[in-house]
Amino acid sequence: MTNQRLYAIWAFAYGACAALSFVPNPTGVIFVLLLIISLAFFVPGAMLLHRAVQKNDKRTIKQIRNISLLSLGLTLLMLVLTVLLWNTPDWVGMVLHWLLVLVSVPMVCSQVWVVPLFGWACMLMVCLDKGKKK
Repeated sequence: MTNQRLYAIWAFAYGACAALSFVPNPTGVIFVLLLIISLAFFVPGAMLLHRAVQKNDKRTIKQIRNISLLSLGLTLLMLVLTVLLWNTPDWVGMVLHWLLVLVSVPMVCSQVWVVPLFGWACMLMVCLDKGKKK
């Protein structure tokens, strides 16, 4: 499987997780399925990263590092803004929630926010470790 195909699959998984993030109050089987889908989101990225580490492909490692940093940084920003703007009209909260869904895929989809954040952090740490210049 080529890198372009893996990036395409990852982009599709992004869209699917973003759309599934709007499922209201999932319980039971739906909850478990959303958690599994959100974990599966990381498979194409992990495959790309594994391949890049094996081939010492610094460009791909840097791209995945930047994606991970962007997701984690923007997630933190959206969460801080949500807390700081708690006393604003409801529509502001909805816009912030939609932005949070878009920047923190698959966090909201999984309903267990720590699991995808841990996935992003693991990918970032691998990139930082393997992307060092020797």
